[in-house]
Amino acid sequence: MARTSSILLEKGGSIPTRPHQIFLKKVETREERRLVSDIIIKYHSYVKNPHNRGRIIVYLVYLDGKPIGCIGGGSPPMPPSQCVIDYFAKVTGSYEEASKNLKRRILPHLVNNWKFTLTPDAPRNAGSRVLYVFSRLLKKDWKQKYDTEVKWILTYVGAGKEGTIYKAAGWEYLGMTRGLHRVGPVYRNDEMSRSTAEPRKTVTADPKKVFMKYVGKGGIGLALGGEIHAPQVARALGMEGTSVGE
Repeated sequence: MARTSSILLEKGGSIPTRPHQIFLKKVETREERRLVSDIIIKYHSYVKNPHNRGRIIVYLVYLDGKPIGCIGGGSPPMPPSQCVIDYFAKVTGSYEEASKNLKRRILPHLVNNWKFTLTPDAPRNAGSRVLYVFSRLLKKDWKQKYDTEVKWILTYVGAGKEGTIYKAAGWEYLGMTRGLHRVGPVYRNDEMSRSTAEPRKTVTADPKKVFMKYVGKGGIGLALGGEIHAPQVARALGMEGTSVGE
């Protein structure tokens, strides 16, 4: 039986009406994948591409048995955005340490929330609660499917949006992408997709806001105020005993 996870949402108004059941179901069938594509193409506000390369797990979001959205995790964009590298440089103490540990200790445990789309039927408070359940389900399902522990989930927010639901769910704002990325044989900086353009050609893309959620054991990575939780993150990186810079 496919695993589902449920949370209770109450429909708006100062006096709540009956609770509504919302749950996430992992996409496994062709029909479910087609439904995901339809939701993204019809309702995603700016990137209507339903495809992703590399590792991927997608969930359909249901409210009282009716699909109201989808959300997915996948392989992170390559190369990482500068603000992501800055994040890990603060954690490890230097850019040299961050670069040295990027492929072996960081990227295998970093997952990109590559799509999150809700339909107009979703309650107003659904977004942050879906993210809450998503982060926990993804950890379990990713470990089961790929035998790898998820420690960080990141996402890119574009089209001038503020990332309000990510802030409400406790995700950390890391900064902005530069708005430039390569196309050709290299993954784009903000979308896991390939292009038929000539190799190493650079095209302009709108800068996006980058948010990160630390879901590893032992606490969060960096607090919004910039405080470094060195022991917890060093432990997540397998670097206990490593000094962390100011």
